[in-house]
Amino acid sequence: MHGALGIDGIRAQVSTYFARTIRSLLVDEVYDANDLDVEIIRIAAEAGLAVTLVGDPWQALYAFRGARPESVRRLIEALGFERGELRTSFRWRDSSDQASLARLLRRGERVLLPTGAARDVDVVLARRWKTLWNGDAHVLPLAVKQPSGPFQEAVCTLLLNELTQSSFGLPAAFLADARTTLGIEEAETFEELRPDLQSALQGLASQDDLGDIWTALADSVLTKTHIEPSESQRRTPRKALGNLRMRLQNAHERLVPGLTCHQAKGREWDRVGMRLEESDAAVLRKGLDPADEAHRSLYVALTRARVHSLAV
Repeated sequence: MHGALGIDGIRAQVSTYFARTIRSLLVDEVYDANDLDVEIIRIAAEAGLAVTLVGDPWQALYAFRGARPESVRRLIEALGFERGELRTSFRWRDSSDQASLARLLRRGERVLLPTGAARDVDVVLARRWKTLWNGDAHVLPLAVKQPSGPFQEAVCTLLLNELTQSSFGLPAAFLADARTTLGIEEAETFEELRPDLQSALQGLASQDDLGDIWTALADSVLTKTHIEPSESQRRTPRKALGNLRMRLQNAHERLVPGLTCHQAKGREWDRVGMRLEESDAAVLRKGLDPADEAHRSLYVALTRARVHSLAV
C-alpha cells in the first residue's frame, strides 16, 4: 500500500478523497507511526486537512514493528507544524516525586531509585522477560519467553494463563499466539484442556517429577488439539516449569504481576517496581539518551507510577 501511494494517480485520488470526506485528522502516539502512517499524514496535510499530531519522542518503542520516529521528526519539520508542549500530567497530580523524576530523566541527569521489595509495589517492570523470571519469585511475569521450542512455549503459556487468571484475573500475554501455535480455534477445545492444565499445576505444586508432568500434559494437548506430533515436543521445558513451580510455592502469599517496559506502555499503577539489569543501573547513573530505544524503554517504565517508583 505504501508503494501504491507513490503512484501519482493513486496518490491524487487518495488526496481528493481526504479533501472531500475529512475535515480534520488527529493522530495519537505519532512517534510509533510506520512509513505508511507517515505518508498518510503527509497526504492529509497536503490535502488541506487540519492535522493534529500527539506524541512524545521519549516514548517511541516500536521500531521492531516498523515504527519510524526519525521519519516523523522529518515530517514535522518539512510541513512546519506548530509545536505545543504539555507540561502537566493528570497521572502525577498527587506526586511531586514522580514529576521530578520525569524531569530528571528527560534532562539526562543522574538518577538513583529508592529500593524496595516486590511486596511494596503493584507491578514489577523490566526490559526483558528473562530478567523478571530470574528475579524475586513473588513476581509472576505474564509471559513465558524462553528458548525451549514453539510447542513448549505455547503449552507453558496456557499453564501460565491458568495461574495469572487465578492470581490477578488477567490473561497471560501472547495467549492468542499460543492458541494459534497449537491450533486451538474453538473455545470448547480450550475449555477441554483446562482440567489437564490445572492437574499439571497441581503436580508442580506437589513437587512431582517435571518429566512426568510434561509427558502427561503434552500427550493431552496432542490428543485434544490434533496437531502433528514430533519428537521435539517430548523435550521437557525444565527451566519454564521450574520457574512456574517457584511461583506456585509463593501463591499462598501475594504474587505481583511482572511486565516488560513495552507491555507497560500506556498503562499506570500507583506503585511501580523496576527490576534493573546492571546495564540499566549504569545508564541511569550516567543519564538517559532519547536517541537510544533501550533508554526510552526505561523512561517509559519509570513514568508509569502515579505515586512512586522503586528498584526491586
